[in-house]
Amino acid sequence: MSSDLTVIHRLVWFNDHGTLDSYLKERVANEIDKDDSNGHKQNSFDSDKSLGNINSSETDPIDRKFRGLAPIHLAIQLGHEECVKVLIKHGADMLCTTDLGFLPLQEATSLGSREMMKELLLKRHEQIRNYVYKRQPHLYKVVKDEIESFYFEMNWDFKSWGKFSQFKRMFC
Repeated sequence: MSSDLTVIHRLVWFNDHGTLDSYLKERVANEIDKDDSNGHKQNSFDSDKSLGNINSSETDPIDRKFRGLAPIHLAIQLGHEECVKVLIKHGADMLCTTDLGFLPLQEATSLGSREMMKELLLKRHEQIRNYVYKRQPHLYKVVKDEIESFYFEMNWDFKSWGKFSQFKRMFC
């Protein structure tokens, strides 16, 4: 098999979730072996990656797009739930989009797979929580510990219905 990009996509295409899992585990093990003597990683792979890594599609093969689709999108579109579980387990980005702008959760919603939607939504919340914690630890602490439950009320008031109805009469 040629490159990381097409290897992961091929394994998803053929629904080979066992080989996909072992391939991704091997990739993580190789990344750990590349650590320098101080324990710092020499490359940009981050197994705890979350939102905000704008260039993740360039650095991590699990999120790279091939013909407009990341592996997570391909697995969802083909209905390969086991591959989706493996990709989620290995940290696929839940906010990557297809070239048409669809998120993995939107793809699962279009298929109607409630179990897949639940897993994607939980992982998405986890990634957002990790992102907020990494980027704004003080804000995370305030929201988590210091803010009590609160009540939010929003009033909608439309005063321009007359103008809208005049506009509607002009074109209808």
